[in-house]
Amino acid sequence: MKHWQARLDCLALAALFVLSALCDNAASGFQELGAEAPAVPIEAVKRERDPLEFWFDPVRARAGATAQLILAQQPVTATALRIAGKALQVWGETEFGSERAPDLDARRLASISERDGKPMPNLEKRAPDLVTKAERDYIAIYNQAFVNSFQTPIGAFIKSARENEHVNFARMYQQTGKLRGKVIPIKGFLRRLREFDASPSLQAKGIKYIYEGWIALPTDGAHPICVVFPILPEKLKPTENMNRWVEFYGYLINRYKYRSGRGDLETPFLIGPTVIPAPQPPPDEQASVVTPTMLYGFVGFIVAVALTVVALNLWFRRGDRQVRDHLAQRQAERALEAFSGPQPFEPDKPHEHGT
Repeated sequence: MKHWQARLDCLALAALFVLSALCDNAASGFQELGAEAPAVPIEAVKRERDPLEFWFDPVRARAGATAQLILAQQPVTATALRIAGKALQVWGETEFGSERAPDLDARRLASISERDGKPMPNLEKRAPDLVTKAERDYIAIYNQAFVNSFQTPIGAFIKSARENEHVNFARMYQQTGKLRGKVIPIKGFLRRLREFDASPSLQAKGIKYIYEGWIALPTDGAHPICVVFPILPEKLKPTENMNRWVEFYGYLINRYKYRSGRGDLETPFLIGPTVIPAPQPPPDEQASVVTPTMLYGFVGFIVAVALTVVALNLWFRRGDRQVRDHLAQRQAERALEAFSGPQPFEPDKPHEHGT
C-alpha cells in the first residue's frame, strides 16, 4: 500500500510540474496599444488542441487538483500540492484574514523589466514558440494582478498603498523597476473610461469585463496614467470624455509606450480593483505651491523692506537738514565778516564835462 501511495505522490507532483511548464509556455495575446487600441488581453494564438488542454480549464484543473490532494495522504505532499496549485492560480484563493493586497510573483516581476518603454506585446499572429519569456511572464503577471484585484477587498489595497503615498508621477516614471509590483495611490481626473470583454481565462474566474481608465494628475507636465480594473462603480459609465475626480489603488506593472496626438509617449500602467469617485479637494489641497510658512516669510520680507525704506528716508532727511544748517551758518558768518571789516576808499569819478 505504501508503495502505491509513493507512486501516486510522485505522479501528482509530476503532473503539477508539467502544468507549471505548460502555463509558462502558453500565452494569451495583447493588442498593441495605439490611439484607439485597448490595453487589455485578447484571445490566444490559434493552435492545435493539446491532449493536456485539460489543465488549462480552471474548472477541470480544480477538480483534478482536488483529487490529487485527496490521494496525497501525506501532510507534506498535500501542503506542497496546495502551494503549487495556488502559485499556478488553480485555486484562486487569497490569504485568509489578510489586511494587505497579495504580493505578485517576484520572479516574473523581475523578468518583465524588459517590457518597460515598449508597447503592449502583440501575439495575435505569432506562434507560441516565438513568444519570449518576458512576454509570457508579463501576461502571467497581468492575469495574477487582475485576479487579485477581483478577489481582494479594496480596503486591503488602500492599506497597502499607505506606505507609497509619497510616490508621484516622476518617481513612477524614473524608478519603475524599484516600485514594480507595489500598490500605488493615484488621485486625479478620470478623463476616459472604456469597457472590454475579459479573456476566457479571466471569465472562468468570474471576471466578465475589463475597464480601462485614463487619469490625469493635477501635476503640470505629467502624462495621463492608464489603469485597468475589473469592478465598475455604480456612479460611472464608460464614455470617451469625462472629468471626474477619482482615487485608484493598484499594482504598478510597468512603464509602457502608447500612441497619442503628440506622438509616442510613455506612462505608468497599473492594475487594481476599481476607481473610487470622490469629492474634488479644494485647490489649495490639490497642489498648493504657497504654504503658510512661505506666506508668512513673504509678508515679513515686505514689512522689513518697508521699514528699511522708512529708516533710510529719515536718516537721509536728518543728514540733509544738518548740511543745510551748516551751510546757512557759514553764509551768515561770511556776511557778518563782510560788514564788520574796513571798507576800501574809492574817489568819486569826474563828470564827463567837469574837472
